[in-house]
Amino acid sequence: RVGPRDLLAAGLLLGLASTLPAFFSGQPMLTAHWWEVPLPGSTYLKLSTPLIFDIGVYFAVLGTIMTFVIGLMESEE
Repeated sequence: RVGPRDLLAAGLLLGLASTLPAFFSGQPMLTAHWWEVPLPGSTYLKLSTPLIFDIGVYFAVLGTIMTFVIGLMESEE
């Protein structure tokens, strides 16, 4: 199982990680970058920094909501 605070931290780290390709290439923060990763069968997996950022936001929001809900459930006992 994954704790909600761990999920929140992972989301924040993914959001931060999405800014690093632009930083290392000397472009403004949050400039989008795309990559095509080859998969077996002559297909490609298309990844991008906006996708990484969006997944990070999803994890951060989910971790925050889970933390609030668990806290409310524990306070009622």
